[in-house]
Amino acid sequence: MATLSYKHYADIYADAVADAARTLARQMDRLSDLNRLTGTQRNDVLHGTAQDDGILGLAGNDTLYGGAGSDFLLGGTGDDSLLGGAGTDFLFGATGNDRLWGQAGQDVLDGGTGNDTLWGGQGNDRLYGFFGNDRLLGEAGNDSLVAGYGNDLLEGGAGRDTLRGDFGDDTLSGGAGNDLLSGGWGADAFVYDGGADRIIDLETGLRADGTATGAPAEHVTIAVDGIDDYADLMAVARQVGGNVVFSFGAGDSLVLEGVPLSQLGASMFDFT
Repeated sequence: MATLSYKHYADIYADAVADAARTLARQMDRLSDLNRLTGTQRNDVLHGTAQDDGILGLAGNDTLYGGAGSDFLLGGTGDDSLLGGAGTDFLFGATGNDRLWGQAGQDVLDGGTGNDTLWGGQGNDRLYGFFGNDRLLGEAGNDSLVAGYGNDLLEGGAGRDTLRGDFGDDTLSGGAGNDLLSGGWGADAFVYDGGADRIIDLETGLRADGTATGAPAEHVTIAVDGIDDYADLMAVARQVGGNVVFSFGAGDSLVLEGVPLSQLGASMFDFT
């Protein structure tokens, strides 16, 4: 595989954190211009308007509905449910095990700390899990999913998606469309089930000279009709420069970047 260091992943993750922080800061600056609703220390249900709303849940297990408009929803402490509705929304779970639905529009979802579940919905969304064992589901649109720290599950859904596991033992599934997958630091698993996907950092457990790296080989699940075992897979494999390319027909393919074909083995693949 291509040699990617801990520092490489740390730098990329730091950029993602900085981007999310800048977005959050911009939303906080907008609060004075928004129709503002604030919850209590209890379990609140707050509904936005057709305008641009700023809805703050504070403490408690809250449910926040943005409705129409470009809304800013902040769950606060507790296990919160945030639903953006129509419009370009920013949803921030903060602490707790939160559930965030972007719904329609090009939304930004940030789970914060806790074991969160994020659904992008329609539109080209950005999903950040950050801390905790999170589930990020892009659904429709060309989405960007960034897991952060924890053992996370990322599913791109339809569209041209970018999935980044960052730190932890993550599972990444691009879904339909032409997707880019990076597991990051940890023992990751990848799922291919159609489209023209690229995995940019598959760990084979071997260096270029064939000696062991000490890291476990990562796994790829292949869900393609007619590819039932490793022999079937090797029949559609070829080395193209420094990459392995599997060509499944009808425009479907999987590229393993920086991987010699000779370093692959049957134990690295599952078939469904």
